[in-house]
Amino acid sequence: MNFGISMTILLREFNELWKKVEKIDKLYLDLIDIMIKFSEEHGFKFIEIDSFGPFNSEVFETIKDDIKGKLKIFEGIIFHLPSWEINVSAYEKAVREKSIEETKKTMKIAKYIGVKKVVLHPGSFVSFPDIYASFPEVVREICKKSVNELMSFSKKLNLELCLENLPFGAPFFTRPEEFDYFIKNGAYLTIDTGHSITVGINPVIFIDRFQKKIKHVHFVDGFKGGEDNHYPIGSGELDYKKFLDKLINIDYEEIVILELVSRDDVIKSMNLLKDYL
Repeated sequence: MNFGISMTILLREFNELWKKVEKIDKLYLDLIDIMIKFSEEHGFKFIEIDSFGPFNSEVFETIKDDIKGKLKIFEGIIFHLPSWEINVSAYEKAVREKSIEETKKTMKIAKYIGVKKVVLHPGSFVSFPDIYASFPEVVREICKKSVNELMSFSKKLNLELCLENLPFGAPFFTRPEEFDYFIKNGAYLTIDTGHSITVGINPVIFIDRFQKKIKHVHFVDGFKGGEDNHYPIGSGELDYKKFLDKLINIDYEEIVILELVSRDDVIKSMNLLKDYL
């Protein structure tokens, strides 16, 4: 089991960092430099980088060589595909098609910089969850078509596509059984422990159901019915020892990303996890 960090550790500092630069592409490279320094100080050899606003494929295209060069020091790189304003399961066809197009462009860049595994939200329903929930069968069929298209594309690029369970407030894809179709058809699973806790599901249930099909983990804490605030390990309702022991029992050898929102939270979690690190 290998622990790593996510670009989310800089979210609380984002606004201040943004004030210090004039160009978006320069900001992204600065974020990577900060992560590299932190990783070297604390012995992390695995990293997850993100595609979140204002960063998109257009920005990445201009700096992909710089990103590739900087990330060579890591033993493993995960790329979180766009999700904030991107909805591959959007009801509106134009929005859905553009979302798929942007996702594919990002996947190609991920491949170029040396990524082997990408994380995808099967949908983003935060703006209109109640409306989407009114058309469950329609939305699920849309999602199947979109994810199947992206699975085919990921196979052409030789990328492992890992679908992530969604948090409290999302009308779909929060429960293990909702991923059965995709796993049977070639996708893998990213377990987000915080997301699972917020919807009142013990994330161990995902392990029991999918075993070796689990290829990635976002390791954070949370509270049932609470917001997805990426709490440090040990500060919420996650039985982190039971979860990690379960991963060990299935011989999990993939990456566990501490998807926290500050460097201090990573250090707090590391101190608690010293027996596993």
